[in-house]
Amino acid sequence: MLQMCDNNTGKDNLRPCALQLREQGTKLFAAPRHDPNPFEYPYTLGLALIAAAELFEIVSSGNDLDLASLFDGGEDRGPNLYTRMKCVRDLCSAAVWPISLRNENSLAGLQAKSTSHCVMPSAELWHRIIARFANTSAPDAVSEISALMDDTMESLLCISELLRHRDRNDSYQWTEIQRHTEHVRDHFDYAEETLIALLRPANEGNGKETAAT
Repeated sequence: MLQMCDNNTGKDNLRPCALQLREQGTKLFAAPRHDPNPFEYPYTLGLALIAAAELFEIVSSGNDLDLASLFDGGEDRGPNLYTRMKCVRDLCSAAVWPISLRNENSLAGLQAKSTSHCVMPSAELWHRIIARFANTSAPDAVSEISALMDDTMESLLCISELLRHRDRNDSYQWTEIQRHTEHVRDHFDYAEETLIALLRPANEGNGKETAAT
């Protein structure tokens, strides 16, 4: 995977990622119009990509209040990181079954690029944000959630890249898409308790952010 190793939030890298996720998510969610059954078509995977795009957009803003809000247990400024990641996880989980229905027609022998054409930030980006704004600076917890964010976003970008290849190949590689979709679900389930523990109590608000500025 291409990685960024600078010392800022990498907003210039995240914006193309957000755009790709939103574009491919919108395309998948909007079609096919003749089949509105969510148990037969992975509409929810499209919504998961859109939800991930919004998270990238928040991080790319570089705004301390926005970043701090991701760890606000009271969610005074909107959904926190746990709520957003749980949403992505559940949407991906709901998409696994309709994706599995399409595996028989998947182009198993055709290998598309495994990573997005846009530059992915490194796990260090998530590590810096979590270490600064979360409820703990314990190295193990920060590293575990940094890995969760990096791994999840990589899988979602891989999915969006596979969907982007639809325009060239006229078919989705559903087997590979399913693998990445299940991975998003399983990694979240492994790290869920640690992510919850990183949220700041509601009565603390944005105290850590205020102290850091």
